Amino acid sequence: MSGITHTFVSGVADGPDPSLVNPTDWNATHTVDSVAPTGLTGSTAVSRYVGATPRGAPITGAHLGGDWVTDQDGKRWTCTTAGTPGVWTQEPGTGGTPASTVTGPDAFGDPAVVGTSTDFSRADHDHGLPSAPAVPAAATSTPLIESGAGAVGTGTDYARDDHVHPAYGGGSLELTDGTHDITGVTRSPSPGGRWAARRRTPR
Repeated sequence: MSGITHTFVSGVADGPDPSLVNPTDWNATHTVDSVAPTGLTGSTAVSRYVGATPRGAPITGAHLGGDWVTDQDGKRWTCTTAGTPGVWTQEPGTGGTPASTVTGPDAFGDPAVVGTSTDFSRADHDHGLPSAPAVPAAATSTPLIESGAGAVGTGTDYARDDHVHPAYGGGSLELTDGTHDITGVTRSPSPGGRWAARRRTPR
């Protein structure tokens, strides 16, 4: 730490005994290892400003809980547990280094992440936009004729909103009226052909 000097400077010459405090000792710059104020009412716990580091919290030396330092990046660190060098916590909002990289862009559906970085984002940073999700291609084949069994299908193309299924041109279907099974339903393959059905034994 930097030293301090007294405002008053004595002009008296030193005495012959070097073991005593002489005027030159009074006038000399005093070395201060730490500043530990006694505090005001309600703030009397031990706290010392013990110096500065090039970067980050101290990594050597014995420290007490309540000691604090600043580093040359502008961050302030407080010793929360005494030790060598002790446990140190950066005070929120102090210092910080501009981020040199930008994460993202995130993909659609990615979960949110709190993160652990102590760097700050520049005001003009830009994550960019994620790539647009792939859009399925439109189907190019004629829709299938409806079948009695039905099927989920495996196609990944989408059906256009004006698509038309081919007309069912004959054959037989299984129908039910909720009480009876209706079998033998047929229709003439000619346009305008009528349906004919035969009711079978109730269930």
